[in-house]
Amino acid sequence: MININNNTFIFLWYFCLIVIIGCKPTQHVSHNQVIKAAKEVWVSPDRKGFTYLKNGQEYKTRRDLKGTISQEVTDSLFSLLPEGEGLETPKVLLFNYYPAKTPSNSSGSCDGACLKNKYKQAERRINKLENTAVYYLNRPGADLGKYAEITDWADDTYYLMERYFVPHPQLGNSFVVLCRNGDYEAYLGEFSQSYLLETFSRVYVDCSEAGASNHEK
Repeated sequence: MININNNTFIFLWYFCLIVIIGCKPTQHVSHNQVIKAAKEVWVSPDRKGFTYLKNGQEYKTRRDLKGTISQEVTDSLFSLLPEGEGLETPKVLLFNYYPAKTPSNSSGSCDGACLKNKYKQAERRINKLENTAVYYLNRPGADLGKYAEITDWADDTYYLMERYFVPHPQLGNSFVVLCRNGDYEAYLGEFSQSYLLETFSRVYVDCSEAGASNHEK
């Protein structure tokens, strides 16, 4: 959300469009705006799912997701990796995704340095496995707050995370573990690093076995 009035925002948007430049107003998210947006999302009593509002419609989603996406989408996600980080089969990526500031990720006693230590510990363990990579994506315009200290986050320019995995920004910090064949597991909302590593290990093994099976054929 942008902390400027609607008329000013509309003027800036059309001005940028007319002169064809990449104008991006500075993003400012107040505490009140965070609370208001959070009213669009409810966690289920068993904490295994979410109900959320989008375009006036009510939807439900599980927090733990598992499935397969198309090869085209998989290729698009793998192409986000910076050049020079090409991977050999089997290829497994971890996407740490930050969609927006929420009451859960903007509170707590763990500051930026604490968060960086947690995330980087998990990243180091994953990097010990062959043909893996960790990538940090944020929803364009998101106020990273203390999460900015973890690393240089990259904009999910084409909203791939939102289109295929995390359908509402106020669902909060999430992760996706993606195999090169399109198989994935994801978790929506706040998570422990131990659970992330457990999920990554599971996908990594499955992806390795799938790669070995295809090679035998």
